[in-house]
Amino acid sequence: MTSSSADDSVRGAGFGGLCTACAQVRFVHTQSGSTFLMCRLAKSDPRFAKYPPQPVRICEGYAS
Repeated sequence: MTSSSADDSVRGAGFGGLCTACAQVRFVHTQSGSTFLMCRLAKSDPRFAKYPPQPVRICEGYAS
């Protein structure tokens, strides 16, 4: 599994919402070709889901 915090090939491609443009996102790519958006805030704050259902329209943790 590989990941990137600024994966231009995934941003805006099928996800929509705030997460794709958030500084807290980590793109997680699986060997089977799936991509998940992981919220880094979930590590330290239980208010945030580790893998939030997409698309996220409102988020207190959003940072550009």
